Amino acid sequence: MENSLLAKRLTKGEVVYLYDDYEDAIIKFMFNMSDNRTQTWIKRKGRQEREIPQSAPIVLDIQMGGEEVDKKFYDNY
Repeated sequence: MENSLLAKRLTKGEVVYLYDDYEDAIIKFMFNMSDNRTQTWIKRKGRQEREIPQSAPIVLDIQMGGEEVDKKFYDNY
């Protein structure tokens, strides 16, 4: 997903989920208004989500090549 589109959606208060089958993971992006920063979480199949730095290489990989999924897909992953 293009950075400018992701930033625009996040600042509107949307939560964005990007899935990458090669990495076998989903990244959840959410803008924290109180801290004025984007928070990112990673979730792997059958595991709990955990927060990771937005600068982690896997975040960029999934942002560049992942496909957007909905919350239901994320929750059931």
